[in-house]
Amino acid sequence: MKKLTICALLACFCAAFAAPETVATINDSKIGADIPAGWSTTVKKDSPIKREIIQGAAENGKAFKVVSPAGASSSYWRSRPLPAKPGDTIKVTMDVTGKGRFNFGYYNYIGASKYFDAVDATERLTLDGSKKTIEHTFTVKPGKKGEVCENVRPTFWFGPDSEVIVDNFKFEVIKAK
Repeated sequence: MKKLTICALLACFCAAFAAPETVATINDSKIGADIPAGWSTTVKKDSPIKREIIQGAAENGKAFKVVSPAGASSSYWRSRPLPAKPGDTIKVTMDVTGKGRFNFGYYNYIGASKYFDAVDATERLTLDGSKKTIEHTFTVKPGKKGEVCENVRPTFWFGPDSEVIVDNFKFEVIKAK
């Protein structure tokens, strides 16, 4: 029995580390939190920008709502990177509702030191209050000086004088063949 328990624990441990994470969502966030779980932001606690995790449209889904007054914008990025190399595809899907300017993309990290190299993002979208279902792909690029990208982090930007809800967010790294 003891050997069986040890073997089962070892199998679970190996499975957990066998495949690197390739998908990021915001569904593990807590309702009422001010930013998605495991994400960072440029916004200080005393900022006039209001942000909150709310119930999403999908069962057990979460959405991220940001209300920015005139003159205030904000950026958010996932703290834990996803492994990606030049030539890999990033597929981003989400539903966005609201008004104002918004964009999304990824931060590119280079080499063993994992230093930040570049941002690849969509053009800034101007939202008119209607719901937009977004499906966008990026191809991971080498660094500015040709270095090999090793990691990416999804990122959002919310413009001034905007109220935006991001729902059904999925950021997936698809390995090049």
